[in-house]
Amino acid sequence: MDTFGLQPSQLVCLELSHADHQTVLYAEVIQLVVERAICWARPLVMLHVPGTAIAPGVDWMDGLKDTDWIDLRDSPDLLLPISLFRAAFDTEVLPIITQLHATKPIEERDRQVHQQVRSFVQELCIAHPDAFGE
Repeated sequence: MDTFGLQPSQLVCLELSHADHQTVLYAEVIQLVVERAICWARPLVMLHVPGTAIAPGVDWMDGLKDTDWIDLRDSPDLLLPISLFRAAFDTEVLPIITQLHATKPIEERDRQVHQQVRSFVQELCIAHPDAFGE
């Protein structure tokens, strides 16, 4: 079974495109269940990136200026098909992680954050039904 080059402790990303923006969830791989092709990942941050921020010729750091961030460090872990994840590039994730660790985590979990993660996962499942085959 293919692990798509992923390994524990690696930073990965899940992407979901919308008409006017892209939602990107960054997470850390906790464990790969190769027999079931499942990735156990711990979410770190979710970004709602405007459609123009991820385009040829646009500097990634400039694109992040208009991005909404959601701190997910206290959110539940994810168990999703390995095929939905991609390795996060150092150049895209290091500035985000640096800014994330400069902020304090939310002490009391906000229901809205949990709802946003659940909505993202639902949309991901709808967008990639083949990944959830038998």
